[in-house]
Amino acid sequence: MKSTRRLTAIVVSALAFIACSGQTASPSASPVGQSTSSATVPTPSPSAVASGSFTFVLTSSTHIGTAGGDSFYLQVSSITWVGGVTGVATDTQTAVTHADGSINANGTEVCGSCTIGGRAGSYIAAYSFTVSVVGVVAGHLTFTSGTGGLAGLHGEGTFAAGTYSYNYRFAP
Repeated sequence: MKSTRRLTAIVVSALAFIACSGQTASPSASPVGQSTSSATVPTPSPSAVASGSFTFVLTSSTHIGTAGGDSFYLQVSSITWVGGVTGVATDTQTAVTHADGSINANGTEVCGSCTIGGRAGSYIAAYSFTVSVVGVVAGHLTFTSGTGGLAGLHGEGTFAAGTYSYNYRFAP
């Protein structure tokens, strides 16, 4: 009885290893009398880079408060992407303008009809950025989900004033 449990544990461990490594199980590797399946584990697409330019149009800005010399805003913007990402997205963010003129913001981007890597669909991304006192923009964006042709979209990257570069892949 102990040897049967041990053999079962070894077979289960081996199949788990095979599943995690993306290989398929072969019938010759199964214990006698047990059936196997030759299903493969889906693998993500190779990583790629989308880069290009964008234009930003602030469509609304609502002042929501002031504290310690900082002003807080709820803002909505339209972003037009050109290059590796194409389409028009809507950004909704909370921004803080500091007493020295610098800005910090974070928000969510939704693109209902965009193309990335030749695949069309919609995505949601989270982003944050800063604008220095002298106007230098530095930001980071992370794709959080995708639908349609962009289902399984994962990735992140950076953007500056008018340009971007995002690493992405499509995972099952």
